[in-house]
Amino acid sequence: MNKKKKQIIDAALQLFVDKGFALTSIQDIIDEANVAKGTFYNYFASKNDCLMAILDFVHQEADRRRQAEAIGKSVTDESVLVKQIAIRMNINREHRLISLFETVGFSDDKELIAFIKQQHIDEIEWLAKRLEEVFSQETADYALDQAVILLGMIHHFMHVWTLGSEKEITTENIIRFALKRLKPMISDQTERKDVFLPRGWLSGSTNESKAKRELVELIVKAIQRLQTELLKEKEINVSEELEYTNFLLKEVQSDQPRTFLFERITESLSQLLQTKPFNQQTTQLSQQISILTQKLK
Repeated sequence: MNKKKKQIIDAALQLFVDKGFALTSIQDIIDEANVAKGTFYNYFASKNDCLMAILDFVHQEADRRRQAEAIGKSVTDESVLVKQIAIRMNINREHRLISLFETVGFSDDKELIAFIKQQHIDEIEWLAKRLEEVFSQETADYALDQAVILLGMIHHFMHVWTLGSEKEITTENIIRFALKRLKPMISDQTERKDVFLPRGWLSGSTNESKAKRELVELIVKAIQRLQTELLKEKEINVSEELEYTNFLLKEVQSDQPRTFLFERITESLSQLLQTKPFNQQTTQLSQQISILTQKLK
């Protein structure tokens, strides 16, 4: 990540946690990061964009650590699963993200809500997939139920532990205990064939979650707004830019979008508009496209 961008993200995260998201202004972030206002807007279109960049950074860091943990080890190794689950929870603790989530819980920003919702869905679906890998494909129809049960046990054991003791307990210990309790449930559910949340519950009948659809809608609107502004431009030739936006719009709305093209097109568009009065809009659009690309992979 670009050094300046990381500097802004670190400052924003510190302020969001200390002051609360709602009480932190863009000027606060600029002052804390010791950067110019223009530098902030080179990377983020708004405070919400900055927050989403923080959450996206954490998501990618968790993915990276989880993949590193699995290198050279069996996909069915329970100890690897325990460590992988703990990684995201420990990262949340390191960055004090729980208190941050609490401060943005009442936001009315549709884009931010859709983003956070999708991250939650991704985590549940990741765990369901890993449980299926560890405990065999026979559990596939019940993996979503089991992921929800396991996460529920872990979070509530953590909460109740802190209510009764100030003594530290490792995340891994709680996860191991909860996983032991889950095993007989898996056997019983598989035998009884009793499903509460069927496969695809979070993906919907079109294999695309509601949160993804909402994100696509936001991107479409952002592209259309940019096109409207481009069409108003009289002093410079924007035909190439309009061609890129038309292609991007068509690809985003496709039933089978070619995600490998997203990054190329948005990068080319950003370069074209870098010195023009649309840089802020393209920065925001690039971030949204990046998020969508990850969700569709």
